[in-house]
Amino acid sequence: MKVTRLFFNTFYPDAAEAVLAELRRLCSEVVVSRSRVVDTLYYVELKGFDDPSRVVEVVRRVGGDKVFGVKAYVVEVGGSAG
Repeated sequence: MKVTRLFFNTFYPDAAEAVLAELRRLCSEVVVSRSRVVDTLYYVELKGFDDPSRVVEVVRRVGGDKVFGVKAYVVEVGGSAG
C-alpha cells in the first residue's frame, strides 16, 4: 500500500487543526503524531493516498504563513517479509 508521509511545523494549534481537518476530507485514513522532542512538529500519514504535491498544496493553502517546514513524500508500506 502507498502512504504519503507529511511533516510540518506550526506554533499555532488552531492552524494545525484546520490543516488536519482538511487532510481528513482529502483522505479517509489519516494518522497524526506529534514529536515528543519538538512540540511544534507534526507527523502525518495519509494511508492509500499517493499525491504528495496535493498534500503540500493543501497544507500551504489552509495553514498559510502559520505553517512552515512542510515536507511530503510517498512510501510503499507492507508487503512480505523474508
